[in-house]
Amino acid sequence: MRMKELAAVEVVVVFGAVILYIWRLQNVYPNFPIYTLAFVSATFFLHRDGLQQMGLGSHGFTPTLRCIWRPALAAIAVLVMIGWITGALTEVQLTQSSLSGFGRYLAWCAFQQFGLQSFFSNRLAASVENPRHTAWISAAIFAAFHLPNPVLIPVTLFGGYFFTRLFLRGRNILPLAFAQALVGILLSVALPVGWHHGLRVGPGYYWKGVHAQAEYLPFEMGSFDRIFCVNSFHQFPSKRLFVSEVRRVLRPRGGFTTVGLDPHTGLDKWWIYDYFENALDLDKQRYVSAKTICEMLTAVGFVDCRTEIVQCFPVAASARRSLDRGDVAKTATSQLAILTDDEYQRGVQQIHANIIAAERCGQELLLLSDLRLYATTAWLR
Repeated sequence: MRMKELAAVEVVVVFGAVILYIWRLQNVYPNFPIYTLAFVSATFFLHRDGLQQMGLGSHGFTPTLRCIWRPALAAIAVLVMIGWITGALTEVQLTQSSLSGFGRYLAWCAFQQFGLQSFFSNRLAASVENPRHTAWISAAIFAAFHLPNPVLIPVTLFGGYFFTRLFLRGRNILPLAFAQALVGILLSVALPVGWHHGLRVGPGYYWKGVHAQAEYLPFEMGSFDRIFCVNSFHQFPSKRLFVSEVRRVLRPRGGFTTVGLDPHTGLDKWWIYDYFENALDLDKQRYVSAKTICEMLTAVGFVDCRTEIVQCFPVAASARRSLDRGDVAKTATSQLAILTDDEYQRGVQQIHANIIAAERCGQELLLLSDLRLYATTAWLR
């Protein structure tokens, strides 16, 4: 098989793998992309693609940036204008969390451009002689990955064509990724969520969240076969009323599972409990035991109630690095958020004091955790 034909086969295989993952496998085989990425990586060696050919490094950065900044700035200006007219931009707050989110999204855009340009555009360029045809096919592939989102399909089709033409000339994906990240973020903010559904694609596009109280579920009787409650049962003011609502909206032979901590077992070790007074006592007040949950479920008609450990979290983290990363911030966990300011500050001061004492001895203070998540499941007849 000639390299031209092999490149075409590789495009078909990877395109099919990505589509299959988006629509069928992402919740069944979450590690499937690892094998796809391994296949793509193998093709780089097979075709002897260098960093310059793949658009990595500094080569072509400046020419690509010169070509893209004006169109990107124009798109940004339009989206900012829309956001200003609708008032959407007034809700945006520049916080450390939002900046961190943009960094993650930028990394995701760089990965997308790596796949689109370094793989698809390069393989298509080897199979299709006309650069315009290469760019349109690559753009169509990019748009297909964003089905059925009516906002992202045209944006990725025409944007993908423009990006591919720039890539084939300049061979650098970094300016493309940065432009995509800026436009994508503004797109999600400026346009109504009802249009783009949070930029979701595939089956996730059809998912619609419902804002409601746990004790008053806005669903008809017998609406669901299964209900899952993950790390939230302890937050509900009236847990018994919530359980009654779960019983109401479940169909016969339906099941309910709640997952969360159980500080009543006495098995868990957590640095938060060690350093912050009242944290454990407050958790014992907020979390009901697995035994009590089973009693609640049995009282409203559930049967075969069982509890099992579904995940363990043995962690030994550097105390100093945890402080620097914000892992000890008052907003890091609900356990810290509900403490009084005095209780929180005393705990932080104790951590600082222990860090200094450990470092004087040439040691590093570790924040130790050994937590268990319990899943309690019950069924209706």
